[in-house]
Amino acid sequence: MQQILDYIFLDNSLRDYLWVAGVILLVLILKKYLSRYLARLLFHLMKKALKDIDRTSFSDLILKPLQGFLAVLVTLLALDRLRVPSLLNFRVFHVTAQESAESIALVLLIVSFVWLLLRLVEFISIILKARADRTPDHIDNQLVVFFRDFIKVVIIINGFLLVLKFAFHFNISSLITALSIGGAAIALATRESLENLIASFIIFLDRPFTIGDLVKVQTVTGTIEKIGLRSTRIRTDAKTYVTVPNKQMVDSI
Repeated sequence: MQQILDYIFLDNSLRDYLWVAGVILLVLILKKYLSRYLARLLFHLMKKALKDIDRTSFSDLILKPLQGFLAVLVTLLALDRLRVPSLLNFRVFHVTAQESAESIALVLLIVSFVWLLLRLVEFISIILKARADRTPDHIDNQLVVFFRDFIKVVIIINGFLLVLKFAFHFNISSLITALSIGGAAIALATRESLENLIASFIIFLDRPFTIGDLVKVQTVTGTIEKIGLRSTRIRTDAKTYVTVPNKQMVDSI
């Protein structure tokens, strides 16, 4: 029996192949139960923050990406026990088969992790939206959607950069520099819109006024009808509407 297990095939013993196959098979069988246990544990740790969300909704959102990430992670860790056969040590376009396999493995790992992060962001946005629905001010809901989409874009961009850096060994320094310059140019071109957007965050956090309040902004006096991401709409005593940029609303007394 020992001789059979010590038999070398493609630079690896039969024992190593069986060990790796056993670990992968075990993970594929138990990943559903293991991911449910981790999701349940995470739900209990966040129980106070999740009092408005049932466990089924949490599990449905987190379970599949968590299963995928665990399966990919454990499979790659198990396969690391095996040596790359010398038979596969050939080059395609100046890239060895081993390097190609490692790149594919890293891409799968990063993609599964990014998928898990995106689902977590989606779930956090559901919690914040449930809290925002309790308030009569609709700007809370708009800001939750904005922050959710913004954070998702940041995660996807960082995941793409990680793939370029670790999977394809691309020097991302020049790319980050170019993105920084482009971002600065866009920020300068849309400075006024960004100032109004930042002002809307200040209104959301500080709450100097809410919908229905009677306010006076410079020469305009009226009731707050709507607070948007860019401007605030005021209904004056003359029953007319005045749209005031949020930056002016924040800077005024």
